[in-house]
Amino acid sequence: MSVSRMLPRAVARKVAMFRRMPDVYEANYELLLRIVVGLENTEADVACHLRGHPGVQIKLTRVGPHTSIMMLSHGLAAGGRLIPNIRLEIRIYHDARMAEVIAYQGKGRFRPYYSVPNRHMYQPHEKQLVNLFFHEWLLHCRSQSVVFELDA
Repeated sequence: MSVSRMLPRAVARKVAMFRRMPDVYEANYELLLRIVVGLENTEADVACHLRGHPGVQIKLTRVGPHTSIMMLSHGLAAGGRLIPNIRLEIRIYHDARMAEVIAYQGKGRFRPYYSVPNRHMYQPHEKQLVNLFFHEWLLHCRSQSVVFELDA
């Protein structure tokens, strides 16, 4: 008998979602390599802007041989009053070829699962949701032929 048959249905769904998340992290890394030219070979803290779109910025704040930290900001409206600007912090694991969102809108250290209700009003799978959001953002950039070139 498989493990999933022995678990309650809700727990089995959680286990299935957690098994898929490394695939999302790997896909995010591959998409980043296509969108951010020179990401693998960068050895210093650098930033880049999207030409013609000053509200989109990528900044590598920590660069190491195995792990880097990238800040992504995307201004959606003038001054960010009507629609809040998107702010993501992404940890890039070069050796594992994965990219994971570690902070979203200034909030980070997401747990894999939250009971509802919770103090921060997070969704039960907040960590997965922010990583899937980042994945969709990357897919949108790729569909629009967006390419960032890192400024040395």
